[in-house]
Amino acid sequence: MGKRKHSEDEVNGSFSEIHEPKKKSRKVTLNEEDEYDVWIVCKPQSVSTDILNDLKFPKSIREKHTSIEKVENDETILHKCDFRVLENQISILEEENPKKNEVTSIDLNVKYQVKGIVNITCSNNISDGFYMPPEEDFMNLDRIVNHESFPFTIKRINKKPQLKLDSLKQRLKAFGSITKKGKKKNKVPKREVVLE
Repeated sequence: MGKRKHSEDEVNGSFSEIHEPKKKSRKVTLNEEDEYDVWIVCKPQSVSTDILNDLKFPKSIREKHTSIEKVENDETILHKCDFRVLENQISILEEENPKKNEVTSIDLNVKYQVKGIVNITCSNNISDGFYMPPEEDFMNLDRIVNHESFPFTIKRINKKPQLKLDSLKQRLKAFGSITKKGKKKNKVPKREVVLE
């Protein structure tokens, strides 16, 4: 078969549109001009957000444990704050040109880089308002609990087994072992020769 002949217009037109592959970024880096550090805060709903004003966030990324005392309704409540480092990189994204009617792909820019996670817990908020029996109060272990005696006594259950050992025979070999039987030789009976 011979070669196909193409016109020069078709060949030149196909090479005029050359697409370069898009470069993928491996790790996101931010400019040093960011003025805020972003942390993820995990807290119970009963804790107000005013406690964040009393927190001192570490400048370097490391694990840190602190405690804060807060007075609410004439009660001092101790809050434990655990700062943890993120295992994976997390960033907050922002649209470059937000248009609501467009369905095409959206260009996203990194707005903030998340530094770590803060876990806030209340250590004093354990009781639910009901009376706790002294034997179940594990917060006050120094208190001596008087054990009450039972109104009944429990009999001891130390019974010896009743074995009938008189009818048992002693085993001279292990259970399940096979004894080898001697080979039986087929003896040929001797013929008696009688001479007359």
